[in-house]
Amino acid sequence: ASPDPALDLRLNGWLPYQAWIAMMGERCAATRLQSALALLHARPELLRAELLRAAREFATSDPAVEDFLWLPFALTRYVAATGDLALLGELPFADGAADAATHLDAADDLYLHCVHGLRGSLRFGTRGLPPAAAILHDETPGGQGESVRLAFFMTATLQRFAELADRRGDFGFATTCRGAALALGAQCEEHGWDGEWYRWCYLENGN
Repeated sequence: ASPDPALDLRLNGWLPYQAWIAMMGERCAATRLQSALALLHARPELLRAELLRAAREFATSDPAVEDFLWLPFALTRYVAATGDLALLGELPFADGAADAATHLDAADDLYLHCVHGLRGSLRFGTRGLPPAAAILHDETPGGQGESVRLAFFMTATLQRFAELADRRGDFGFATTCRGAALALGAQCEEHGWDGEWYRWCYLENGN
């Protein structure tokens, strides 16, 4: 509680309510995860449920890399706040009925969904930055468009997920995450910084 009752009402009442309402009926899994993250400390069970739901949706579609990254990012935040490591071993397709178009096995747990997705995200352009419109698991060579902003988000996600991989005992993938994050960070500095500001992205024409 703060000395200002109106502030308490806004922070502890209206803002969580707004996040919950924004999550309801939202079709985009990434947007739902962002709203659920705002409720992490008040209603962690909502984020838990959304993580499993988002994993099912991402596994049976071709999401943008930027959307998918919210799954491992939100998972690391959830586990850090709750200590609920059991969630890593839960099956998004609990009934085993994965869609035929899924990129993953129906027996994969939530942790493996994130691992396979992160591996499928590690596609880079000529500057070593992720393509601006990258699609998960798409190995088609991209154009000149590369995203500095997405590179920063991917770096943060990989760094956080490396810690989760350590806790899972998956030290090989933890090393992969840290190595990729280190390389991405270097490319962000080399190609993202213009001397005064960080660039947003490179366009298809190379500018």
